[in-house]
Amino acid sequence: MPWADVWRYLRSWEGIVPTILTVAAALYYGPKKILEVWDWYLDRFWDREVLAILKNRIFISRTRPGKMIVSIEQFEPIESSYSADYIATQLNRSERSVSKSLKRLYAHDKIERYQDGWRLKP
Repeated sequence: MPWADVWRYLRSWEGIVPTILTVAAALYYGPKKILEVWDWYLDRFWDREVLAILKNRIFISRTRPGKMIVSIEQFEPIESSYSADYIATQLNRSERSVSKSLKRLYAHDKIERYQDGWRLKP
């Protein structure tokens, strides 16, 4: 179909109605899809690395050197938290970038604040 015929069709009532419906649908559904793709991109290339480090949990002993053991609970290890600075050093990224990833992971309910840092949500 030559361009002149397409243009003539689009200028008629039979062409205007489908064109308006198509543009309206693109404006309605387009931004949501763009934001979903952007969230996937951030998760895939930035946030997964941070989450992988948080999955390797750190446990420390309750006992301190030089203290006498009083109860059996002191043998149980407690979980330590990760700081944004530590994660940034591990990933060779800036602390600001890691902090943004931590905020996104917190918003998606995957991690939680713990002591002075972050940990994987149990």
